[in-house]
Formats: sequence, C-alpha cells, structure tokens
Amino acid sequence: MPPSVLVVGDSISNHYMEALPAALGAAVSACSTGPDGAHWAGRDWSGGRGLGCDSTQALAFLRARLGAATAPDVLLLNCGLHDIKCSVADGTNQVPAELYEANLEAIATLAKRHCRLVWVRRDPPPPPPPLPSYPAAVTLSLC
Repeated sequence: MPPSVLVVGDSISNHYMEALPAALGAAVSACSTGPDGAHWAGRDWSGGRGLGCDSTQALAFLRARLGAATAPDVLLLNCGLHDIKCSVADGTNQVPAELYEANLEAIATLAKRHCRLVWVRRDPPPPPPPLPSYPAAVTLSLC
C-alpha cells in the first residue's frame, strides 16, 4: 500500500495541489489542503479546495488529526503567508513572529511522533513591475 500524504498549509498549497499527484506518482493516497480535512478521505483532487490556514490553525488541526488512527505516513506542510497578513486596523500580523516560531516547533515535535515531515517553502516573490508613470499634474473635471 502506498504511503498516505496529508497536505496542510496556507492558501498557496491550493496552487500546487493539482500538480502534486503527478509529481509524486502513486505515492499519494490521501490529502488535505487545509484545516477542514476535505481531501483526507480519498484521492479526489478535483473537488473543492481547502481554505488554507495559518500556523495556529494548522497546529490545532494537526493535534486532533495526528493522534487519530488515520494519521498519515507523511505530512507535507507549508505555513507562513496567512501568518504574516497585516491587520488594516492596527498593522499587526495575524500571527506574531514569536508565536509562528513556537507553532512550527510544536508542529515539528508532533509530526516526529506520528509521521515524516516535509516542509514546503516557496521562493521569494519576484519584484513588482515598475509602476506606470503619470504626468506630474492631473486635472480633474467634474460634470
């Protein structure tokens, strides 16, 4: 029987989910893209996608899931983008850096007891394209 793979991560994992079965071949028998566990029950890659999660949500989900009899052989994890989201109201991150670090350490410790952990990271984003230039003065006319 091929090993089971559980994918838990932020929304970026939704973008590689469709390519994952082909990339891993027959090694994938189960998957989830978020805290809802929507794909855990089988190999249905065409259904709805997970919502993605921050590291606090991932840790809570994994504490419940990895203790179950259906714990995966491999945990494929990526977290971070939801953690660094900034609040418009006060400029704070969704998950403070210290908590993010503690969450990842707790996830790694938990995973070591139940399965193999594969950390997925993404490359830094490319620099944004230059902004279009506008004339120094713009006249607006209201009708």
